[in-house]
Amino acid sequence: MKKKAALHNLGCKVNAYETEAMQELLEQNGYEIVPFKEGADVYIINTCTVTNIADRKSRQMLHKARKMNPDAVVVATGCYVQARGEDIDPCVDIVVGNNKKKDLIAILDEYYNAQHKVKKELIDINHEKEYEEMQVTHTAEHTRAYIKVQDGCNQFCSYCIIPYARGRVRSLPVEQALDALCSLDERFCAGELSVSELVSQAVSAVRGVEDHLIFDHGVASSRSRAFERVVGAVLADAGSSYGIELSRKVAFLLAQEICLQLWPGIGLAKRKSACAEQISHLLGAVTSELPFASSVSDQVAADVEGALGISLDHFTKTLLTLCVASESRDAKALRTLCVILSHGYSTATSIADAANRMLGMHVYEAVDMPYDQQLKDIVGPLQRLVDRHSYCTGVVFLVDMGSLEEAYKALENVTDSTIGVVNNVSTGLALEIGVGLLGGKSIAEVLGDATAACVTHCKVIERVNREDAIVFCSESGVDAAERIRQLVSQSLPRTIGARLLTRPFKQLVANGSNDAVFSEHRVCAVIGTGDPGVASVPFVALEDIMSTASASKVDAVFGRWLDASELSSFHEKLLSNMTLQNVIRSITILDPERLFHEIESAVHELQRRTGEKIGSNAIIGLYVHLCCLVERLVTRNPIETYVGQDRFEEERADFIESFRQSFSSISTRYRVEVPVSEIAYVFDYISVSAAPAREERLGSSDLLLDE
Repeated sequence: MKKKAALHNLGCKVNAYETEAMQELLEQNGYEIVPFKEGADVYIINTCTVTNIADRKSRQMLHKARKMNPDAVVVATGCYVQARGEDIDPCVDIVVGNNKKKDLIAILDEYYNAQHKVKKELIDINHEKEYEEMQVTHTAEHTRAYIKVQDGCNQFCSYCIIPYARGRVRSLPVEQALDALCSLDERFCAGELSVSELVSQAVSAVRGVEDHLIFDHGVASSRSRAFERVVGAVLADAGSSYGIELSRKVAFLLAQEICLQLWPGIGLAKRKSACAEQISHLLGAVTSELPFASSVSDQVAADVEGALGISLDHFTKTLLTLCVASESRDAKALRTLCVILSHGYSTATSIADAANRMLGMHVYEAVDMPYDQQLKDIVGPLQRLVDRHSYCTGVVFLVDMGSLEEAYKALENVTDSTIGVVNNVSTGLALEIGVGLLGGKSIAEVLGDATAACVTHCKVIERVNREDAIVFCSESGVDAAERIRQLVSQSLPRTIGARLLTRPFKQLVANGSNDAVFSEHRVCAVIGTGDPGVASVPFVALEDIMSTASASKVDAVFGRWLDASELSSFHEKLLSNMTLQNVIRSITILDPERLFHEIESAVHELQRRTGEKIGSNAIIGLYVHLCCLVERLVTRNPIETYVGQDRFEEERADFIESFRQSFSSISTRYRVEVPVSEIAYVFDYISVSAAPAREERLGSSDLLLDE
């Protein structure tokens, strides 16, 4: 009877690759792979150790395996066991360190032959120079294949355990990477792989060769850098022509490959010659499956030959095509050339750009026809577009009107592709057609559906005269909001052209701009102790009304009805009506007398600890702000976010500590903790209000402390 083996992976892609490789080893040696549940004879856990959480999960999975079947063999492998050394949980039967996973079958056999004696296969990973070669020949449940080409790390960052768990850098020999690429062609010819599987795995296999070219300094030279500059310009031109962006890495790899062609003494070049037939077959399959990438590759090859006089060999063209495919948004590309033609200097370009951005890939080409040009002037550009997209089986023209509807006639003798034409182009129509073509529909079906969907609609919105309004609210309830409304109303020098309304704070938070008050009135501002978060309407905090530094916010709201002299009078009446304790009594559910004195003491202590004197122009508004802050904390409604909070914590740690110490008695009394976000806003308030704007007119803050 076959033994049943269950595997569980923790950690990175390298671990995932090695887990799949161990699974293949088990399958090849007669084991039945089962889910990681009860009933397995062997449980293999590939562990991770990059964090303490990873350590904990590794231990948990080891114990879970033992619990699921006490009689099973529990194998612990990977970074956690390598880093822990001999200190492994007793629930483990076999310990397999890194660089010993390839010997898994032999280790299991020895364990069974030794009558289940605990076995530990650990090596000194820090002195290991051999690369552990493990192969994955099928892609399991993944849509993209990958190949392991390197292990270990030489950096020894102070926070990282990887060099101790994985050892020094060791790489897959480039010859083996090239062999892996060529073996794909053999499997393809034997019928083991479809064309799409071949290409998918080839994209992954070629990474090994790429890594060799990138990191092997023996290939790099001043010549390759010179080639890179030339090749970079060629790739930029090709990318611009095809609407894609090719990275500098592609230019570097292509330059390195050109060096290998010119100086074939390097080992990789000799290996390429030995695998020439397989590489030629692979290029044919790649070209067939990736016509778009192949077309780009052909243009680059032609331009390189024109610039340098060098013909790219089959391997270089294969590498280039796969690089283009992997860096394009869609490796298979659209088989239909879509062209937007429109009168004007940039109309077609603008529509195409917008549609391409919204579709997430380059679907549309654009041809603009300035008003001083005729149809015959754009025939040449159209023919060049068709030639460049020779791989396409269809052409769709989206035109605006008039003579452009006949543009297709210039191409009837140039291409055998199916041609579709649709007029009255718009961004919406372009999107409908683009989505349909990307979905694999025929040109006739797509154009029919799109024109039916893009029917012109119209509506007339009659102007409704709504009365202006200012809305007041408070977390403390409608009564507190009404007292704030009365304070503002009593301070106005005259009746203004807006209603002053109160609304429940929680109702505004829940309904937002959908609240009935916004449909019944044209709300110009919301004023209150807390922001209900209505994005379409400006919010003015009560502390802003009290602060001279925030006068501009108040003026922005009331300036549409009051002139400069009336605004000045409004501010003076506000200050006379809004005695500090009266405001505090209005906005808080707490004992106003006690809260005021607690805030006053805390502010004095904060000034002492920071050595900063808060100006009289800011102190009044600051008291109001802090009272509102305490109320928010007591009612469990703090401001929890602050842009740049991490930076504030780092740069203003002293202020945060001084604030917490100064307000410790308030925090203790009300059983609240002031979050860093609220402290940051207090800091901003003090900083912004530091300028002594209108200080002379206000006089001393002591004048406002009495009722």
